[in-house]
Amino acid sequence: KYGDIKRIAVVTPYMPVGDQNVIKFFTDCGFEVVNLIGLKCKSPMLIAHESQQVLRDTLIELNDPSVEAIVQVGTNLAMARLAGIAEFWFDKPVIAINTATYWWALRQNGIEDKVEGWGSLLLEH
Repeated sequence: KYGDIKRIAVVTPYMPVGDQNVIKFFTDCGFEVVNLIGLKCKSPMLIAHESQQVLRDTLIELNDPSVEAIVQVGTNLAMARLAGIAEFWFDKPVIAINTATYWWALRQNGIEDKVEGWGSLLLEH
């Protein structure tokens, strides 16, 4: 399911210079960044203060039929629970960076547990 994804949309907490680095990273990894919304958070601490409503509205704005998955970067954005919910409504992967990091750490340590409620990455992979 995830292996076929090429066209992504991205949400970041960054200013435009940071967003350009995110686009370069994903492009270098073989993805096409169809859309990106940078929230332009004023400081690292304020990233954690972004409301669930702002994050929800951002995901809705990013969701487009041409987008195969939505990816959130910036570990201080509280997106893990919301990404799992959005995945259900959008019927496509919505991957929060903290969920992906947790999943990777589990798998690298031989823990194959499936976790419900945080999206398909933890539930199916």
